[in-house]
Amino acid sequence: ICARTDEGPICLFSEGNEFPVHLLEGNLNGGFALEWSSFGILSGDFNGNAFYWPDNSKVQTLNYGSNIEDIKIVEKDLAVIVGDNGFMSFWDLRTNSIVYQADISGHEKREVYSVSVNPSQNQLLLTGGEDEAVKIWDRRNLSAQLHKF
Repeated sequence: ICARTDEGPICLFSEGNEFPVHLLEGNLNGGFALEWSSFGILSGDFNGNAFYWPDNSKVQTLNYGSNIEDIKIVEKDLAVIVGDNGFMSFWDLRTNSIVYQADISGHEKREVYSVSVNPSQNQLLLTGGEDEAVKIWDRRNLSAQLHKF
């Protein structure tokens, strides 16, 4: 089990253990964004910092510049970040840089709270925002949503 705290560290728990078996340091602030995949652990904080642990020791950081609400792995070396700025940004984990950023302010109140990657077709993404809408996007063309629920 992977969990985060208001103070920052990411806690890794083993089944049956009441206390963390490992702490991933790096986060200094609270936040909601957390992703654990076979490629590593990602998190984002309220100060706009993104963190990536490809293994349990070294951390890679990116200053995103805006509150990060959610972060997900898209494919092996690519993550997607959404937050208060109304953008969907793609973080290249190899070069530690934002390689593409799209204004998805189709969420009328700008803040995007969540993102999810389709496990079968990773070009399809879902977002949820402050406007209480869920939207489907194709990352090959983010100029307009495919569908709004």
